[in-house]
Amino acid sequence: MQLVESLDNANDLKSLKLWQPIISLLSSDLAQLRMYGAWVLGTAVQNNPKSQKDFMDAGGIAPILNLLETDKDDTVRTKAFYCISGAIKHNKQVFEAFYARNGFKAVLTTLQNADMSLLRRAVFFWRALLLDHGGDETHADTTVSDLTAAAISEFAVISMVIQMIESGDLDLIEKCLQLLETVLTVCPTSADADSLHAIKGKFYSLTEQRLAELEKDKEDVGEARLLLQKLACTASSLIQ
Repeated sequence: MQLVESLDNANDLKSLKLWQPIISLLSSDLAQLRMYGAWVLGTAVQNNPKSQKDFMDAGGIAPILNLLETDKDDTVRTKAFYCISGAIKHNKQVFEAFYARNGFKAVLTTLQNADMSLLRRAVFFWRALLLDHGGDETHADTTVSDLTAAAISEFAVISMVIQMIESGDLDLIEKCLQLLETVLTVCPTSADADSLHAIKGKFYSLTEQRLAELEKDKEDVGEARLLLQKLACTASSLIQ
């Protein structure tokens, strides 16, 4: 694992013809090998445009999405998500390949039967992509925020996030509130009128109820309450 954390070593995977052997681990009968395969791939593509493209060119997108969507092992799926997040971050070309392969649909399918760790990772994933503007105007091809905003609308992500709140732990609730605030700030058109009214109405009440339950368990919900109040104010300002 430490070998591919180095950019130079990760970039050498192509010349050493190692991408395909590592990708093949994703279809192993052994869950541990599938997990390590996804972990190594995810580490290799972190903040590395060359490795991100090499991973895509080696045909890694389809098998890693299949692993995320169909594997029964939560640890394997978590590492698959780690790989996907690293592969598409700051890279519009790989993001578009992910999108074309119905990547967002695979993510949402996975979340229908996910543990709390995977749910938290997914919510963080959406928010990180929304905030990914590329930074340098000379590298406009690294911007994925606009495509993420479209996907949030297309796949009704707001409704999904709202449903997570009812049974979420405090960390997940805070991440959900942060994501919703980011959606309303960065891409307000992704939220329809029903969603906006729900956020300041039923959603607000249910979230406050859940926070009260957590508070009884000695959880410090102060920050979450502030996030909730800010979110409700933002939603109110967008309602015509």
